[in-house]
Amino acid sequence: MMSKKYKIKYKTLLKYGENILNDNKIEEYKSDAWILFSEIFKITKAEYFIIQNDYINNYKKIFTFYRYIKQRIKRNPVQYILGCDYFYGYKFLVNKCVLIPRKETELLVEKCLNLANDNDSILDLCSGSGCIGISIFKQNQNLKVELSEKSKKAIKVIKKNLRLNKIKLKIYKSNLFSKIKKEYNIIVTNPPYISKKEIKTLSSEVKDKEPIMALDGGRDGLKFYKKIVKQAPKYLKSNGYLLMEIGCNQADDIVKLLKKNKKYKNIEVLKDYSNLDRMILARRD
Repeated sequence: MMSKKYKIKYKTLLKYGENILNDNKIEEYKSDAWILFSEIFKITKAEYFIIQNDYINNYKKIFTFYRYIKQRIKRNPVQYILGCDYFYGYKFLVNKCVLIPRKETELLVEKCLNLANDNDSILDLCSGSGCIGISIFKQNQNLKVELSEKSKKAIKVIKKNLRLNKIKLKIYKSNLFSKIKKEYNIIVTNPPYISKKEIKTLSSEVKDKEPIMALDGGRDGLKFYKKIVKQAPKYLKSNGYLLMEIGCNQADDIVKLLKKNKKYKNIEVLKDYSNLDRMILARRD
């Protein structure tokens, strides 16, 4: 039996978490407290409303919630605290070695699936957690998906996510295309694209907690696009697609890079859910 000293109602515990986060200037204090709370107690909001006035009889879960709230106060992202996130409907393990998947990046998966035909070969370049390539393959297992990532620590995360999602895909430990020896129908990538100047303006949760290697796009944010645009034609089949996520203010500069290269055609800028420039699609000549 748990001591009366630690008896607390579900609603009281959740409110405690919200108040602490709010007092510490966590902007999304209600949603963050709920995500941590619901993951610990494995309940939906509908279930919570039924039991909110009940007393919690699990000592460990109460103090796990306290511990998670303390971690969030230190500006650790919710996803790193829990060790996982959801992307395109699938669960992925994440830690400080990989970027937290963003909702807008799901558009890369969606667009890639629309472009691909069964048996097409796809390279997920700069894979990070592997969420893009794994999601594409989970949606269509007739596709030949491979992943490329430079970081050894990130590759460990990719391998865990492959096991979690019960699939097998080839991974190259490669600095961009350095270890790639074949051509693909589609190359999809979400490379680092934040300029050094912009990084300083990001929230503490991002600039201090997420891997700088996955954010830093060099002085102008275009460091990796310049390399990818130059090198990709060698690894694309004729009429193959290069699909890239971009920063919302980078479209003009990247379109210029593609046009200057002369090996691309049908260059298209695509919007995200907020109607901001988010992807560039180009076809190999």
